[in-house]
Amino acid sequence: MKRILSVLAIFSLASTSVSAQDGSLDLNFFNNGHGAHDPVYKILVAPDNKIYLSGSFLNISNNTPPVSRVARLNEDGTIDNTFNVGAATNTGSGVSNISLQHDGKLLITADFTPFSSIEGMRRFNADGSLDPTFNMGDIINSGPTSVIPLPNSKIIIGGSFTQVGGSGKNRLARLLPDGNIDNTFNIGSGANGTVSLVKVQSDGKIIVGGQFSSFNGVDKKRLVRLNPDGSIDNTFVTGDGPNATGGMRSSFIQPDGKIVICGTFTTFSGLNRNGVVRLNTDGSVDSTFSIGTGPKKNSGTAPEINSVTVQSDGKIVLVGYFDTFNNIARRTIVRLNPNGSVDTSFISPGATYDVATGGSDNGRLHTVAMHKNRILLGGYFVSYGGVQRGYFARLNNTSLTLSTQEQPASSASTIVSPNPARESVKIKSNAEIAKIQILSPEGRLVLEKDAQSKETEINIKSLTAGSYMIKLMKKNGSVESKKLIKE
Repeated sequence: MKRILSVLAIFSLASTSVSAQDGSLDLNFFNNGHGAHDPVYKILVAPDNKIYLSGSFLNISNNTPPVSRVARLNEDGTIDNTFNVGAATNTGSGVSNISLQHDGKLLITADFTPFSSIEGMRRFNADGSLDPTFNMGDIINSGPTSVIPLPNSKIIIGGSFTQVGGSGKNRLARLLPDGNIDNTFNIGSGANGTVSLVKVQSDGKIIVGGQFSSFNGVDKKRLVRLNPDGSIDNTFVTGDGPNATGGMRSSFIQPDGKIVICGTFTTFSGLNRNGVVRLNTDGSVDSTFSIGTGPKKNSGTAPEINSVTVQSDGKIVLVGYFDTFNNIARRTIVRLNPNGSVDTSFISPGATYDVATGGSDNGRLHTVAMHKNRILLGGYFVSYGGVQRGYFARLNNTSLTLSTQEQPASSASTIVSPNPARESVKIKSNAEIAKIQILSPEGRLVLEKDAQSKETEINIKSLTAGSYMIKLMKKNGSVESKKLIKE
């Protein structure tokens, strides 16, 4: 009898795998086709798997009360009405950026009339109410476009501003937890052009990209790495970087320290790298990563790679505005193998601005994020594979959800204690753990430890209070995730 049940279970699993093809639309996620009323520009996934959306939308599926420009969704995609920023943003161009702190508070950059006469940044509590303890106010002369919360509750901002807190801060600055300027972060004369991309490595070093040719008077073409104190890290050398006419729009720091950068550039340090490049930890181009001809639009217009994420198995998901990738049909989304070749097992119909399957060519994807090992998308589209979806959707991802990369709940066997914890946590598993990573709410690696045992302990004193995700990579190839609360 047990044998019969086992066989039936195998057929059931196989059936699930076929019906939910890798890259197909997840019809179980927010199956109300109305979706957002206007484009979604950014998606964040919190440690509790709730989802933050930001954009120019004035509501989602006629919700009452309206969720304007920023919304929080439950795991199934329904709106979480315990969070609402109300009329915190005016009817301008929408919210340009959102970032989640470790304590669950949300940083939002937008035109905050009536709070501010200029585009700026405000912090909101977990229920969407304005946080009065954050007093950035009008101390900045142009709103930041990149916002990175740090584990110590300080905040790095980048943009086109030249003044912060009444002093000259050219396009990059670090704020104290209360929003005031942190003058211990010394960048000298800073960048001589706009900063559009900021990422922080697990060692605290800072990747800065944008349309600048020098940083603190040193020749640094559009990309530089800084030490935690703001000084230039001269061990990171990128040569000419991306070509001058191209922009950098998104990046991802892999667990091995290599950096994937995407945008509208066509060369990097003189090498053909159309829209995507992977750098080694010293800034040199990773020659083992080859994308061929990269993205292309059938219409002849310039293609775009707008956002990137990397799966737990090392595969790379890119989204943007393109019809082919390395001469293979891939509309608005492609998944690459770790060596840069197109993953032909991931076949997705792509996004269009047309409810019908044919015709429209102007669908764009602006943002991508991983959610419970599936793929979340946001952008400018109302249809995905002929199915109505208002500006955001989730895709099936069977290579992760039905493989050893994610253990089913019944076989998850790791104990994390104490939890919540203040100084350290003990981790015990019945399978040998190879590596432990602790990730911030926005998915940034903040701590890492090689375990090579079934039991280990990791010191978390350096972390600020809040929610984190523990990622356990086991020697048998499985990956297990656990939520951690730091007191």
